[in-house]
Amino acid sequence: MNKKEYLELKQRRKANEFSERELCLECYRPETACFCGVITPFHTNTSFRILLHPLEAKRNQVGTGRMANKALSNCEIITGEGFENCPQVNRILDNPVNECFLLYPSVNSVNLSEEKLEVSTEKNQFIFILDSTWACSKKMIRLSPNIASLPRISFEPNYLSRFDIKRQPKKYCLSTIESIYRVLQELENQNLENVGEKKETLRSSLSTMVDYHQKCAANPFNKKYRH
Repeated sequence: MNKKEYLELKQRRKANEFSERELCLECYRPETACFCGVITPFHTNTSFRILLHPLEAKRNQVGTGRMANKALSNCEIITGEGFENCPQVNRILDNPVNECFLLYPSVNSVNLSEEKLEVSTEKNQFIFILDSTWACSKKMIRLSPNIASLPRISFEPNYLSRFDIKRQPKKYCLSTIESIYRVLQELENQNLENVGEKKETLRSSLSTMVDYHQKCAANPFNKKYRH
């Protein structure tokens, strides 16, 4: 068998493997590992836009951005690396009735844990969140001057990530779904949100996914699980 025949056979095997596995059309995970059923969607005053890096979009097994999007009725995922010419993003930024922020720690960011976020009651608030690795996030900002110029917000990382199945660059780094949870928590403290216990579905769904993957990893007979 030559190289061309081998690659064709490999491609057919891959196609057959995925055709046999029914995927959830919302989280893109196999139905046997779908967690949509444990997520209870809820509404927020703030609109969230998750900017998903293409590489992160391929990591269906452990990505938390889609889980957050499922839980938040006022949320949308926009996939890309640079958003300078993205119609979906620019429609929001160019609309004068919208007030937009970027969740990204920096020297000039508004620390929601310590500072009051000044917002207009006459405008719609949008928070953009980068769903990618830290290295890719820096490139996304560099390629997106329209996003980079937004006022930035952050929060105090006062608890460790529950996302144990993924290595984080620093102990205080949180997953996308945990970051959104913390933002909602701080906005509630400032009386800008009132979701109460509803936001707990974000953490509980993450815990369910983490527990599932830990059990898969601990099963010596599960040869298909990729660590």
